[in-house]
Amino acid sequence: MAQLTISTGSAANDGTGDTLRDAGTKINSNFTEVYTYIGKHPSETITVNGAASASVPYTICNKGTALALSLGSATSTGQIKVFTNKGAGIATITPSSFAQGSTIALDQYDAVTLIWDGSNWYITGHYGATVA
Repeated sequence: MAQLTISTGSAANDGTGDTLRDAGTKINSNFTEVYTYIGKHPSETITVNGAASASVPYTICNKGTALALSLGSATSTGQIKVFTNKGAGIATITPSSFAQGSTIALDQYDAVTLIWDGSNWYITGHYGATVA
């Protein structure tokens, strides 16, 4: 479903916008879509070396020693990927297409957020991540 936009009319109280009931229905439909999306995209916890899923938006790294993860390409432009490291070992993420380097290293309690631009992963924010 595409986002439903509420028509507010040409001027205040001119009667050309959506009715209160129609606006409320659009709001409910938009929120239902958001909550359905969130429910379909749970997190994953990874405790062994391997691949992180590009389709799961949130990955928790949790290994007592060093953890090595690969990250493949996303399926759609604008897709977000978040990693946090709960484990005591350094988590090293190696995206297959990474515009800002080749790896991201996360110490315990560090985090990084990536976005896919259609051909590369880009860091949009991080807490303590080291890029190499």
